[in-house]
Amino acid sequence: MAESVNADPITAPPQTKPKPKKKPNQLLEGISSFLRTTTWILVGLVFLFLGVICKIKQPVPAAWEPFFNQYIPHLPYFICGFGFLCLGHVRSMVRKQYIAEQKKDVLFPHAWKISLIRTQVFILYGAGLYAILFGLNFVPAVGMLGLVFCIACFLFYLLLYQIEYFKNRLQAAAALRITMMAFILSGLSFWLWTAFQMIIPSLILAFLAIFAGIYGVAYSGAVTQRGGWLKYVLAVAAIAFLSPIAYYALDLRNSRTDALDTAVVAQGLGGEIENLVYSPKGNQIAFNQKINDQWSLRILGSDILPSLTVKLPEVDDSFHSVFVEGGKSLLIDAPAGGDRRLVKVNATTGALSVLVESGLEPFSGGVLWLDATQQFLFVTAGGKGYNLNVWTPEKARSTVLYSSPERILSPSWLDDGEVVFVDGIHSTPYVLNLKHKIAKPVVLDEQVKVEGELSEKDPLIEVLPSPDHFRYLCESRKNGKTTLWTMLMDGTKREELDKTNDQLSDIAWSTDAQKIVFQKNGLERGFTSNIKGVEVLDANLGTTENLIPQQISSHSPAVSPDGIKIAFVA
Repeated sequence: MAESVNADPITAPPQTKPKPKKKPNQLLEGISSFLRTTTWILVGLVFLFLGVICKIKQPVPAAWEPFFNQYIPHLPYFICGFGFLCLGHVRSMVRKQYIAEQKKDVLFPHAWKISLIRTQVFILYGAGLYAILFGLNFVPAVGMLGLVFCIACFLFYLLLYQIEYFKNRLQAAAALRITMMAFILSGLSFWLWTAFQMIIPSLILAFLAIFAGIYGVAYSGAVTQRGGWLKYVLAVAAIAFLSPIAYYALDLRNSRTDALDTAVVAQGLGGEIENLVYSPKGNQIAFNQKINDQWSLRILGSDILPSLTVKLPEVDDSFHSVFVEGGKSLLIDAPAGGDRRLVKVNATTGALSVLVESGLEPFSGGVLWLDATQQFLFVTAGGKGYNLNVWTPEKARSTVLYSSPERILSPSWLDDGEVVFVDGIHSTPYVLNLKHKIAKPVVLDEQVKVEGELSEKDPLIEVLPSPDHFRYLCESRKNGKTTLWTMLMDGTKREELDKTNDQLSDIAWSTDAQKIVFQKNGLERGFTSNIKGVEVLDANLGTTENLIPQQISSHSPAVSPDGIKIAFVA
């Protein structure tokens, strides 16, 4: 019997099924991501809040001030820099999430935001790094022009973001919406220029409107655009708004004055600023300041002469100040309750003393203080008319020089000790001889008849002798028209320099007696309301120039004693 050999079959090891991967819990991931994002946002906002608090309150202990002044002189900006970095990190996290979602889904609906968020990250990181470096004093401040540029870039980014939104969310009406945005921006630009004289914001919006208008008209898109005719109507309307802006802005490019080397004496001053005046040495500037109905006399000095603020609680209206005693003191015509007092202010300590209790007439331009004799001119009203008085520090009292039933306006000392003034009625100034107490008109009767209409009908409200005592500058006003004209000290060679419907104030000679500086309040091209400006008039040619472009409001000019500088408010 044959033998057979049996072999056991080879059996494969049992196969184990792989364990299925757990699906991520989208809710938990969303909560985790939200917490991370929220944490960074809160930290960033806390840093920004602390920076603002440090800027307002300055809570640094006195013992730590030397350290911060040396190593972190701009602490608020240093702190805010970290806040911007935190917010930039938040946007970076969002951008990474969008990129991850785009890789999973090519049709991810928010993919168009990725490049814009990248720009946001760049802006926030850049602002944060700059703020930190500026806080450490490693980089200079951007200045006003840099700030304007940054704001313009930020607004341009917002415009791009809105354009991309229209292109991706409202595809069929994207061109119409973009053109409509150009129309709105152009209208805002026109409104800011004409109604509020906000030149820089108006120009920024105008450039944004031009960009949006061109983009909207040229955009065709991937789908057929709706409202084609309306798009062109809006574009034409935008051009109608922007055309006058372009026309009015030509004067900003074509300056009518020589380039000025301007220097900011003080900036960020709150309230109303007016009536600037230089000290005799030119190292101090005094002016009025009104904040929350509280008037103050401010004196800005140098490192040797520190600034001073003198609060005047009883003063309820604008006033004028004049430096006396070589700049040691100032005299002000302080108004209170419908009356005015003559008040002396110590320019070093701010101490006040009342010299005349009531009846004081407002100061005007001209030479009120005569340094050679240490005498100050002022006018009081009372009794049967008006009195021209003189005050001297040595006697510490005032004396009446001359009385008149008519008003005594704009008194000024002459080189020989006489006084020139006008009465607001006649068209000629009067010169007062102090020895004989007689006031005689400068223009003789025969000359008045020869000169004709201008001399007989235009009453003078101000007369200013030139610094070289060669001629008078006269201001006359009638029927809303103001005329500036000059004549020699003997009344001859009368020449009209300027005639205008605008209001003129703060009129003063330049030190070399060749120019006349004044403030003008009137309409300018493209504005719907009056605007103040500083102008310089050539006393020989009668030509007028703007100190700065007339579209930029400026006022209260003051000529320095050396004639090199003109201080003004802008």
